[in-house]
Amino acid sequence: MLGASCALMLSGAPFEGPIGAVRVSKDENGNMIANPTHKQADASDLDIVVAGTHDSVIMVEAGCKFVTEDDIMNAVEFAQVEIRKQCEAQLEFAKACGVVKEEFVNPYDTSELAKIIEETAHDMIFDAYHNFDREYRQNKLEEAKKLVKEKVEAAIKELEDAINKAPIETITKEQAEEIKKKQEELMKAAEEVYKKAYEEEMKKQQAGGQAGAGPDPNAGASDSNASGGNSNPGDDVVDGDFKEV
Repeated sequence: MLGASCALMLSGAPFEGPIGAVRVSKDENGNMIANPTHKQADASDLDIVVAGTHDSVIMVEAGCKFVTEDDIMNAVEFAQVEIRKQCEAQLEFAKACGVVKEEFVNPYDTSELAKIIEETAHDMIFDAYHNFDREYRQNKLEEAKKLVKEKVEAAIKELEDAINKAPIETITKEQAEEIKKKQEELMKAAEEVYKKAYEEEMKKQQAGGQAGAGPDPNAGASDSNASGGNSNPGDDVVDGDFKEV
């Protein structure tokens, strides 16, 4: 992950990075170790991989042997400090290499699509990512996609009906081409804009999580030892093994 991020930063591509990643274990004295050796990781009761940006965590994978939830949270916080160092190093490296980052310019007018998505799916996506039930989130997102698709198809049909109902003599060749072009833009840009809205909502949730917003991931947790932990809602940890979502 770190290598891929560095390569993208040096390419000048419109990448919303950098990102970093670090594996965390503990030594025999209980101190956190960043990127341990295989021997250190095998001897530790904590083995966790964290990926993130300069100011937020975006992925956690853990395999633990009956560690406390405090140990998991401390490891994530420890990893975030190391990830921040990695991100800063990438930014400095790209600057030293004279890399000029390209800005993405959308070739399509997607304002109408953005409006449809905002009005139709925003609240549903927000609701989905504030619920720890994975099945509920998946169903809610599928419902949002279905509704957005129906709205887009209805907008296209409205354009088609306008063409079919209008007297032939009132539509010039240029107007017909413009209508057709708009139809194509709607279809081609629908998936792209929905994806963008989804990513922006995820960033808001991540930023909110770092600021202490959103549900408390430790809510309802007992003070006793847990078999593992994962700071992302819905992600499970199997004793001693990784289970990636």
